[in-house]
Amino acid sequence: MFERIFRRNKIEVTPVQDLTQGREFVRGELLDQRYQVVNVCRGAMGVVYIAMDRSIEQLVAIKSFQTKYLWNDRAVRYFSDEARVWIRLGSHPHIVRALALREFAGRPHVIAEYVDGCALRAMVGSLDPQQTLDLAIPICWALSYAHERGAILHRDIKPDNVLVTRHGVPKVTDFGLARGMPAYLWSQGREAALAPLRGTDEEIAGGTPRYMAPELFRGTFTAGPWIDIYAFGVMLYELLTGQPPLDVGPGASWAQAHARPLDPDPRRLKPELHKGFSHVVGRCLEREPLKRYGSFAELERDLQHLRRHLVGARLQQSDQHTDSAAQASQLHAEGVAQLSLGQPREALGLFRRANRLQPSEPAYWLDTAQAALALWQADEALSASEEALKQAPDPNTAARLERVRGAALDHLRRTGEALAALGRSLKLNKFDAQTYLVRGEMLERLGRPDEALSDFEAATRYDRLSTQAWRSLGDALRARGDNRRALSAYDTALRLDPRDLSAWRGRGTCLLGLKRYDQATEAFQMVLKLDPDDDSAAQGLRAARR
Repeated sequence: MFERIFRRNKIEVTPVQDLTQGREFVRGELLDQRYQVVNVCRGAMGVVYIAMDRSIEQLVAIKSFQTKYLWNDRAVRYFSDEARVWIRLGSHPHIVRALALREFAGRPHVIAEYVDGCALRAMVGSLDPQQTLDLAIPICWALSYAHERGAILHRDIKPDNVLVTRHGVPKVTDFGLARGMPAYLWSQGREAALAPLRGTDEEIAGGTPRYMAPELFRGTFTAGPWIDIYAFGVMLYELLTGQPPLDVGPGASWAQAHARPLDPDPRRLKPELHKGFSHVVGRCLEREPLKRYGSFAELERDLQHLRRHLVGARLQQSDQHTDSAAQASQLHAEGVAQLSLGQPREALGLFRRANRLQPSEPAYWLDTAQAALALWQADEALSASEEALKQAPDPNTAARLERVRGAALDHLRRTGEALAALGRSLKLNKFDAQTYLVRGEMLERLGRPDEALSDFEAATRYDRLSTQAWRSLGDALRARGDNRRALSAYDTALRLDPRDLSAWRGRGTCLLGLKRYDQATEAFQMVLKLDPDDDSAAQGLRAARR
């Protein structure tokens, strides 16, 4: 009998190791109640989800790194750097656009434009000279834009990192190795910039060996556009001939391969090619950086000259939309990207400009309100949300507006009006987990714990992938003294986001209350691993050890 009682009351505690694994998403799951996963693609390090953005009914690509790199701080930092560099580029017709940076399951994810097509790699060796030029010239436009607008080196140009749409439009992608160019490139001129940089600085060296310039394999190397120009030359040679200009045999190194003389003439393999191709490829693949093209604009001029000779005309860039609606859309998209990077002041300026051009677009006013709220400018947030509600938005947008309006009213200490606005939001969309969270936090502050708990439970019911919802539920249960259920909520939060400090801290406190001191010690140690300066975790650890 006593064994049955013991088993019935025994508290099963999930091992810490099981909570540190993280998770990826599968088909059919809904991220942030917005992105429905329809396909999953994995590479050596990364994972890409093709998802339907239900707010605009369009496919997007959501890129992150695999869970096995979750505790690799270097991988996390590199991925976040890539996202910021990529988003900084803004919009260009021949660059895959990064729309926003979001966090799901404790990892940063880049929301990017979805390209319906294939990688340029699939076309290598099957293109005629005009087709090659019609792809190469827009790639030059894209890289010239990246270099000159953002001072950004791609550092991994190759056919795998260019996507081609079903309509034959090339788009450069994968800025995983991209880095900002040193400021001295613009202040001291090209020759001064070519002064050798000693060592193996990973901020400059890097890429796919076949496409890396020879100086990157030496004891000294130089950084600048000529690195991308060399890689472009290798890619152009491949497109023309179907083969790389240089390869390494068994037991050899790329440094040894680059030490040998190189014949970069594509007519050696394809004699029928125009001699202009030999000139362009040869100059791209010069061993010394000073002898290569100085910019992609200069390279594009020679390709255009060759195209005019072969076809009779230059390739024209498509006209950019200049009407007010297109300009407003562009400004709004840039604002959304800035807001996702934690730059609400810059975003607010962009949203204001979009509103001046298109004052009847509710979505622009909604994001204006959210940016203002992030800056604690509650009056402007309230004004913007009320302006949007005058524009007869669809029910889902109206629900989000009422939620933002409620948060703004709460900032202004107009609590009754705030609760009323949140109630209207839930009448318009009773499945919105974020509104339940906002209202639950308000009710908690107002000393109405039962109602707050009900809202947090609803948030977890409608968005089971929300770490915040599970953590808030755990906090509410722990405040009521229900450590068992709180522990379960925290564990669910940690399975979604193993790096969540607050969930680990709450878990440790629950385990202390349950007198599970060894497990409490492990939980507080995880907090201190993530943040060595966390005083409350240090106090909890001392209590557990006592």
